[in-house]
Amino acid sequence: KKRGGGQAVLALDELTDCIPAVSSPESILEGREITASIERWLETLPKEKRIAFIRRYWYYYSVSDIASLMGWTESKTNSLLQRLRVNLKNHLELEGIFL
Repeated sequence: KKRGGGQAVLALDELTDCIPAVSSPESILEGREITASIERWLETLPKEKRIAFIRRYWYYYSVSDIASLMGWTESKTNSLLQRLRVNLKNHLELEGIFL
């Protein structure tokens, strides 16, 4: 419960199209490049979107918890997170990171 109450697996599964698992030395280096790219991308987001993304994919909040905290509906929250994932994937591809 301390690490997201079971939300970790679900949240990480949502990101599999954007970010691969890291296991080899080459993958670790690529992981650092991906991390730097994601940080640059996060800096471009409006504050509310950045907070929602980080709550979901860093702290593993449930969609319903994010919706409640942000004053949004779950539908809006799901839609926003979907658009952010697509936007992140496009950003990574623009930076030459294809996953």
